[in-house]
Amino acid sequence: MLKAFIAVLLVATAVMPATTSHAQEAARFALLISNQSYDPSVGVLRNPHKDAALVAAALEKRGFTVLPPVKDARRIAILAAVRGLVQRLNSASGEAIGFLYYSGHGAAERDTNVNYIIPIDAVDPGTAALWDESLKLDDILHLFDGAQRAAKFLVFDACRNELYLPQRTSDKGLIPVSEHQGMFIAYATAPGHTASDRGEVSGPYAAALVSELEKPGLDHLNLFQNVKEAVLAKTGGAQQPWESNGLARRIYLTGQPESMPQLGTTSASEVERAWSAIRESQNPLVFEAFNKQFPGTVYAALAGERIAMLKRQADDRKRTEATEDRRKAKEATATCLAEEAKTEPRAAPKALEDSLQHEVRLQIQEMLKRQGRLEGNLDGVFGTATRNAIMAFQRNLNAKPTGFLTPCQLQALWTDSEEDAHPSIARTR
Repeated sequence: MLKAFIAVLLVATAVMPATTSHAQEAARFALLISNQSYDPSVGVLRNPHKDAALVAAALEKRGFTVLPPVKDARRIAILAAVRGLVQRLNSASGEAIGFLYYSGHGAAERDTNVNYIIPIDAVDPGTAALWDESLKLDDILHLFDGAQRAAKFLVFDACRNELYLPQRTSDKGLIPVSEHQGMFIAYATAPGHTASDRGEVSGPYAAALVSELEKPGLDHLNLFQNVKEAVLAKTGGAQQPWESNGLARRIYLTGQPESMPQLGTTSASEVERAWSAIRESQNPLVFEAFNKQFPGTVYAALAGERIAMLKRQADDRKRTEATEDRRKAKEATATCLAEEAKTEPRAAPKALEDSLQHEVRLQIQEMLKRQGRLEGNLDGVFGTATRNAIMAFQRNLNAKPTGFLTPCQLQALWTDSEEDAHPSIARTR
């Protein structure tokens, strides 16, 4: 009986009336990123755009607001798109559900055990330049940490067989990451292994995911387990998907089942045993579920105190980490600017600016406006007012006021804006 009640506690929001309302009313946002037109030296793919389009259509049918797709993107464009998704999640009233799907190349640098998403302009596989230009998977996870109220799904359909990397410096497969509270992270293949890009319509993982999204009444645990089994069967066991579940409750991605189990009455001894089983937990969501399951008991008050303490501790850790992150960011930016001043930039500032997407241009204007250097409406067009604001920022850096940002100056602008803790602006780490 106790095991049954603990199971009910841990998935309480999946069986209580309040959770049914949540599943129906929670805002849903999805972002699809696909990279396939890589340099031949890296490995061209044929299915990522089709993968993303199929998954987007399936999610839209399940009530997700699908943000504009990001295709063949550079590092800065990927980060800007993820920031945009986090902003939408934070702007939702109440709780929300976020879904990020990436299809393309990904790999791990063997010397550092760091996972990377490889942007479309990456070249020179097997050299340090590839990693310098790629996007750390941790950067995406850190950005998603900013959407604290949302249940977040990150699906990485990466680690392709077609990636050309020397085995002495890298692993085509990603390296396992620790569980992240509030996130469900799914990988198309197990740590250290590769995924297939074969298929006339899509890759095997995307096809299985779309198929499961079309089935009603599935929570995320059952859905992704079904995906895993389908991919294993399709690839003859060669590709085994892998997941990391940091969600404390079940999320019904394809709608609530037609009938839900009913809760029975509980005795005082059963409540006491349930409390004993979870009292040392470090997850506040477990105690919130306990309070919903056993309201009005003496242990509910204790659970409330435990929630407050854990949240204070989490806030303290985040403040400490944020302070250290800002210090490191400033040091890295200073080094970057110093090195940039000594050498010619790798690309002309005008070329860098031409590569920026409209959303990134708007964010640059927003940062300049918050610094008091730019007035007026934000339009993403770098006219005279924006050029003057950029030159003022460059003079503040003791740099030549050209009106065109260099890569390191753009990094400095983002680092300075991090101090404002604006939800749509997060530093690139």
